[in-house]
Amino acid sequence: MKTLKITFTKKILGIALLLISGLLNAQVENKTTFKPLHLVISVPDVEEAANWYIEKLDFVAYKKFNVPEKGLTAQLLKMDYFELMLMKSKDSKNTPEHRKNTFTDLAVQGVKRIAFKVKNLDKYITKLQQRDVKIDVPPRLFEDKDNQVAFKWAVIKDNNNNLIEFVEEL
Repeated sequence: MKTLKITFTKKILGIALLLISGLLNAQVENKTTFKPLHLVISVPDVEEAANWYIEKLDFVAYKKFNVPEKGLTAQLLKMDYFELMLMKSKDSKNTPEHRKNTFTDLAVQGVKRIAFKVKNLDKYITKLQQRDVKIDVPPRLFEDKDNQVAFKWAVIKDNNNNLIEFVEEL
């Protein structure tokens, strides 16, 4: 009798797990998902900027295109699945001064910068310094013990003073 109860219980649990699994899969199938594809950076000189990202951050160039009727030239760079689109517009204007510094830029609303995750921030920033990359915020620890958040971060500048963040999760 005991074996019959255990077998019956296992069957009920198995059916319950199948039902729950089906419900979870149905929820996932109805959810729209996406992943980052590219970031567009407006630059004064596409070739110069592309060379910087290739030499300093190890991106790889893979496509180039023009939109003559709009006065646009673009170069796509790639790292793994992520792309940078460096774009020059014939009507391009210089970056305002407040966008060239991490903390003054944070005081203005809007999109700020991209952040890349690295395994060892200190080692990576040292490598970038050896490649003569400008550091805007040297590696530092951010810690909010009340909310259990901690990470190391640093911000660099590209050759056109665009800010790029690197983060090491702790």
